[in-house]
Amino acid sequence: MKIFKNRIKPTGFTLVELLVSCAILSILLTLAIPSYQHYWLQVYRTDALRELTRLANLQQEYYSEHYQYTLKLKSVFGADTKIENSYVLNNGFYTISIESDDLQRSFNLYATAVHAQKHDDACYKIQLTSLGEKSAKTHTGVDVTQTCWY
Repeated sequence: MKIFKNRIKPTGFTLVELLVSCAILSILLTLAIPSYQHYWLQVYRTDALRELTRLANLQQEYYSEHYQYTLKLKSVFGADTKIENSYVLNNGFYTISIESDDLQRSFNLYATAVHAQKHDDACYKIQLTSLGEKSAKTHTGVDVTQTCWY
């Protein structure tokens, strides 16, 4: 009887090993994808908060020179918009708008979620006033200021 000393061992993965690997990968993705999506919702929300703060600072500068606030986001602050008092952020997930009283002695800045950001139930509509008052509401109008601003 001949004994094969230089026998070639089979290489590769068995079907069971591949199925176990796929199962582990799918469990990890199931856990990772929602966290990743939540992270991006927070990133876009931070962009909106930053823009509201920037516009409030610009409004205060404008007020110090003209003794009134302005509703003209496009012409005064150079916002890229066709409508004078609202525009969509560059990331496309929030609409920034402004309201004022008749004498333009106060203002309210709003950031409202649009497109995929509407799934961010925590901070659907964010507000910053001329007095520095901050607020945020969900789709249903529940106050979530502590969640969004702090």
